[in-house]
Amino acid sequence: MIRRICIFLVAAGAALLFFHRETILPTLPVPPAGRLVKDVAEIGSEGDYYVRVTMPKIDDSVGLSEETVPCSFVVSITESGKPTLKMEISSLTRSSEYGFGRTQDYHDGNKFRLKRGEHVFEVSCRETCVVAAARGATISLEQDVGNPTNYYFRNLLRSWCTTGALCVGLIGIVICEFKKPNQGPSGSR
Repeated sequence: MIRRICIFLVAAGAALLFFHRETILPTLPVPPAGRLVKDVAEIGSEGDYYVRVTMPKIDDSVGLSEETVPCSFVVSITESGKPTLKMEISSLTRSSEYGFGRTQDYHDGNKFRLKRGEHVFEVSCRETCVVAAARGATISLEQDVGNPTNYYFRNLLRSWCTTGALCVGLIGIVICEFKKPNQGPSGSR
């Protein structure tokens, strides 16, 4: 009975490991007017995704003040066999800052609802975004995780459960093999 439970734990851990997909989101340079940049995004979990533009911080202010930057981007996301999702972005609002990296993040508030799988992420620029071009901005796709702490702990718990199931199951199988009753030759004491 214990051996069957251990085999089940190994199978469950292997299934969790096999079906887990990493999310790989590209970071691209902000294109100049009339140009297009694109890359492949591997979406590991279905959810809401938004466009994030990251720019270096230009001043030494401590507080995060509101700033809106005019721009003219067209963002397209294509999944094979599905219609292309398009979004036009005409302005970006500062949303966060990473003080240690001296960068600030901007987004427009719109979101794409994406499913698991491979998607082509394209960004074209109708007019050069002067602020983004002057500051060397990058543009990327980011998952809206809601509460980052809960998201982190959920992924950590899944990782621990996968590792724990595999380890406990394998150790249990090895111990069950060593604990088999000794079956010596018949007639021996």
